[in-house]
Amino acid sequence: MKKKDENNKFKLINKICLHSLAENCEIPKSDLALQSGDWVWQFKYESKPKKTKKIIRPGSFMLKSCNGSLKLAAITLGKKRLLLDSVNSKSIVDEADRFFSKLHIYEQLERQKKRGVLIYSSPGMGKTSTIAHFCTSSMINDPGTVVVVWPTSKIDADEVTDFFAVESKFHSTCTRMILILEDIGGSEYESGNTVRGVDSGILNLLDGVSVNFKLPTFIVATTNHPQNLLSSLSDRPGRFDLMIELKPHVSGEDCTSRVHSEETTLRR
Repeated sequence: MKKKDENNKFKLINKICLHSLAENCEIPKSDLALQSGDWVWQFKYESKPKKTKKIIRPGSFMLKSCNGSLKLAAITLGKKRLLLDSVNSKSIVDEADRFFSKLHIYEQLERQKKRGVLIYSSPGMGKTSTIAHFCTSSMINDPGTVVVVWPTSKIDADEVTDFFAVESKFHSTCTRMILILEDIGGSEYESGNTVRGVDSGILNLLDGVSVNFKLPTFIVATTNHPQNLLSSLSDRPGRFDLMIELKPHVSGEDCTSRVHSEETTLRR
């Protein structure tokens, strides 16, 4: 009976009893032959077909699970009417512009071109609208921008790591990526007022350990529960070099509060 080994690389094609061979009869050729006593097992090597990588093109997408693998589903940003002079959006746009304009410094220091910003607030303070405005502005300024939204409560970090590291590749027209991590540390939609810590896989991604991003990547993470992130951020605050709190808008006042900012060489 034909069967495959546990690695799915060699298939048994023949089993020969040495006593049944005529004198001076040669054993047929095979990729692998194993002898045990009076028996010889012959195998054929079968290489696994290479999977076709998913091509990532410029645009805005949501990561979704489909038949055991991830895919990018196209989404439209900014359906709601957004204030063009939004202080929230402008502050993030300014930070992203500063990062993308300093990529040569990352090259000089031989650092991965990646930066993370955390936005936090109570529910309903406009995180979604703020990010939609920011991403739309970025895509207008650079048509090669790829925006990927990752709902962290629905998709595990290991799946995302495999997607970017193994299963996909960027089209040549892509110039940069904006990665949105939604609701790290818990979502207001989760039942029982249960809040989550931060998955170690997410932390490895933020550290640049699990994924070596091939494009300059600006990461924006959102949370309603910043208190859950303190232990994860205290040991390596560089995971986010800027944390922005969104506050209720009061006419004539800045509705953002910067609570943590590391002025490093990369940002100068």
